[in-house]
Amino acid sequence: MTSRYRSSALLAGVATLFNLGCGGTSSASPPPPPPQGITFSFGAEEIVFNHSTDSCEPLDVPDNPAHAVRLADGSLMLADGDAPRYYAMFGADFSTLHKQCTTPALVSDDLTNPDSFDNYEWVHSTYRDGNVIQALIHNEYHDPVASDCKPGDSSPANPCWYNSVTYAVSTDGGQTFTHSAPPAHLAAPPSEVWDSTGPPSPYGYFNPSNIVHVQDGFYYAAFVANAKNGPQGTCVIRTQTLSDPTSWRAWDGSGFNLQMTDPYTAIPSPLCTSVLWPALSQPTLTYNTYLAKYMIVGSSQGGNICGEAYSLSSDLTHWSSPQLLREAAQCESGGNVVDVYFSVIDHSDPSVNFETPGFRALPLLHKVQYRTWYA
Repeated sequence: MTSRYRSSALLAGVATLFNLGCGGTSSASPPPPPPQGITFSFGAEEIVFNHSTDSCEPLDVPDNPAHAVRLADGSLMLADGDAPRYYAMFGADFSTLHKQCTTPALVSDDLTNPDSFDNYEWVHSTYRDGNVIQALIHNEYHDPVASDCKPGDSSPANPCWYNSVTYAVSTDGGQTFTHSAPPAHLAAPPSEVWDSTGPPSPYGYFNPSNIVHVQDGFYYAAFVANAKNGPQGTCVIRTQTLSDPTSWRAWDGSGFNLQMTDPYTAIPSPLCTSVLWPALSQPTLTYNTYLAKYMIVGSSQGGNICGEAYSLSSDLTHWSSPQLLREAAQCESGGNVVDVYFSVIDHSDPSVNFETPGFRALPLLHKVQYRTWYA
């Protein structure tokens, strides 16, 4: 079972603050001591994208967490599009972002074989290093052949779903992304080959977060891992060489030793070891300079949480239990409006890739209203 999305608007909370006390503080005031507990306050919402007036085509909707980079000229690129033609947003600053409709940033190759790992593609992670923007791609294969799937349909309307994480690169400021011929673009292939029997629930590796560069010299990212008909967890991967997709290694419970091998050409590797239960889907990963901790923000409907949640860590492998950040409008499946795809972007973050938000706040939260229906 899978879902399609129709977005009405992309909204941003303009004042999301860590426990500032009554009235907050002025921009000139020093931050208060880190709180024992964290609270969030939300300001007025601002419409950044309206599908009826701003989209490039009918399927141009916000369909992943918004992740931004500062370009070499100081302007911004924001990745938050949809497949099969993925359009990015550009602007001089956050108040002038608009979709670039002339050319899609990425056009899905939509190959019909699962071992290509080159199917429906979303630009989930972006990281600018010099004149190059490295990207991790969320890749979906929807079996258009098996009789118990949806023959002839390779789109997300097909309930047979096999997912991988791949790599792409842009050398023109995010205007276009390309990748090597498959399977040389593979970063995190699933731990087993595709099997339509059932059909199974979606399985593989999903939704890579943005990338954070840590003082140990490694680049880190998080993603969601689904075993076939099994539980869903959050895994962490790292590399020292963003341009080499094969260099990523996943946490295996004792170290970052797990090389995720192509199950079609090598002995399949085991599933990565989850560091966070329940999983926070569509994760955003940052290092908060005020709390001096790493933070994952994502959607959760586990336990007593129904909405957007966060988890904190000092070392990227040991995470606190997810805590509610903001309750969703509704958490029922099938035709209801819900809030998804929250991301953390501090407009005053000095880093090129907005990986280090601070005390003043998390002033941009990516909130999408969408209707879900099932094929």
